[in-house]
Amino acid sequence: MQGPNWAYELDQIKREIRGEGFGEMFRRLQLEVPSFSRFQDWDEVLELMRNRSGSVEEKNQVFTAICQAYRKESDHRWRTILLAILWPGLTKLHCQKINLDPSHVDLWANILMTFLNNVCLIDVAACEGRFVQKILNKTAHRLHDIYRRARNRSAREMSMDQENLEGVAGGVLDKGQFSADYCQGREAQAVLREHVDAGRISEADFLLLVGIHVYGRSIRDCAQEAGITREAAKKRAQRAIQAIRSFWKA
Repeated sequence: MQGPNWAYELDQIKREIRGEGFGEMFRRLQLEVPSFSRFQDWDEVLELMRNRSGSVEEKNQVFTAICQAYRKESDHRWRTILLAILWPGLTKLHCQKINLDPSHVDLWANILMTFLNNVCLIDVAACEGRFVQKILNKTAHRLHDIYRRARNRSAREMSMDQENLEGVAGGVLDKGQFSADYCQGREAQAVLREHVDAGRISEADFLLLVGIHVYGRSIRDCAQEAGITREAAKKRAQRAIQAIRSFWKA
């Protein structure tokens, strides 16, 4: 089975990073973070992060600054930077876990989704040591959990999860309308991304709704992956959908 076209995808990411919008983000970090003063552009940052003989302390400072900017601004462009930094590790993880999923493309999509969830939620200020490797290890661990739960989930649990899924939208949004009009894969993600950019929902809300309504995963699975309780995930989804529905009604 044909796998992801990593060379093409990475080339597109690098082209995007060299754009003016990313240049403005880079210059802001140069003003706010002393360790960024030595770099001329994002290419030099990527070179440091991929240099195995580079200073671990300096890499940690760079990675921390980017993660904190991502959490502060909720700008999806920071995800592109983080993907570029972690790309070698993520592709290596895909090769190591190839037996988890017969679809190489689906496996890659799950790796990216798991990684982005981890980055969105992790508190790097509370971590110590090699941040990049810890993110990759956490991604691998949660990826195993996703596939283990998928294999072991019983018919009864699936039925209960479906009821929970309907409960998220019940009384808040017509689930049929949401699924038919807004949950068609990439189109759904694009629509939800617009709500993030407009400040109606957060990045964490976006990842949760994509997991539930686009990929059809259970609230329980999404909650465990995000490191929160099932009830907290359900309430977060309800609030996000309510915000979207209020916009539609306006």
